[in-house]
Amino acid sequence: MNATRSLNVLLFQYFRPSQMTTIRLCLGSRYTNPFRSVAAFTRCPSILRSVTSKNAYRWNTVHVQLPPGTTHFFLVAHNSERADSRAAVALDNMRVAICDPRGFAPDYLDEVGEQQHFVDYDHGGI
Repeated sequence: MNATRSLNVLLFQYFRPSQMTTIRLCLGSRYTNPFRSVAAFTRCPSILRSVTSKNAYRWNTVHVQLPPGTTHFFLVAHNSERADSRAAVALDNMRVAICDPRGFAPDYLDEVGEQQHFVDYDHGGI
């Protein structure tokens, strides 16, 4: 992926059978390699909300806005250290949408550029 000033959005679906599992988003670039150990990956922020009766045992959708200039990212799915058993997390329909800023009003782009929130959740079931 090339570095752009555009809005880049990562979209995917996931299924997790346990509240002891999570998915983390780790950001990097072609110039850095900060992920040299398991501990480095587990310091990345979790991008899933807590499991509820509404989103448990079903496919859910996540939309993650990547910071402008992102060229490399990693999704890390893992169990909690406190988990009693192993669990797998399924990912499907992963896409990166690159939004062309020419279609937006300049004041909207300024507003988006000032925001520090890069993760947007949409947990509707399929």
